[in-house]
Amino acid sequence: MLRFQRFLVASELLFAGSALAAGGKPDMPGYDNAAAIETMSHCTARIDERSPCSIRFVTARGRHFYIGSPGSTREVSRFLATLKEGRVYAFPEAFLDFENRK
Repeated sequence: MLRFQRFLVASELLFAGSALAAGGKPDMPGYDNAAAIETMSHCTARIDERSPCSIRFVTARGRHFYIGSPGSTREVSRFLATLKEGRVYAFPEAFLDFENRK
């Protein structure tokens, strides 16, 4: 258990460090709650990599972003569980559609 906790802390530090590029601007933005997802800029993206608590997406322009984190809300975790590999999603519309179906 302690090993797993250390792994999570190390992962969070690595993610936080990689998310800040020169000038303090995120090079890979992350969204882990409904408010953040609802206000994200419109884009279309597909799943690039899935982890237990987040998904990394890639846009048609090759930019990456994350949705989810170890501290994500249940709502975000449930949304991520509905997404399928290989499909292109429009954001934030895909999340808004998910919320409206509840």
